[in-house]
Amino acid sequence: MTDHDIVDKITANIEKSLLRGFIRLSILLVLEKTNEYGYRIYKVVKERVYGRLSLSTFYTILKELEEHNVIKKVGDVYTITDKGAKVLEHIKSKYRDIALSIEKLLA
Repeated sequence: MTDHDIVDKITANIEKSLLRGFIRLSILLVLEKTNEYGYRIYKVVKERVYGRLSLSTFYTILKELEEHNVIKKVGDVYTITDKGAKVLEHIKSKYRDIALSIEKLLA
């Protein structure tokens, strides 16, 4: 394996983690506004966050959020839980600090 291959592999791993985080956050943001069908959430996230998002990856993340009790499925519709709303508020309160820190690092 060449140095270039190793760099590509590490980069892909970091990008995957970041994207999954953005997808999780996006799902919570969608559900903060309205209860929604899974496929509709998928379409919004795919259009606005990550165009190459596969359905299988999306539903894996959706299931993970359910297992952590931050969202729940009622019938065919997903909704954010009280715990999820608290998690989202915490993330939103930290977002500006995180964004500013990253911006400073990139400068």
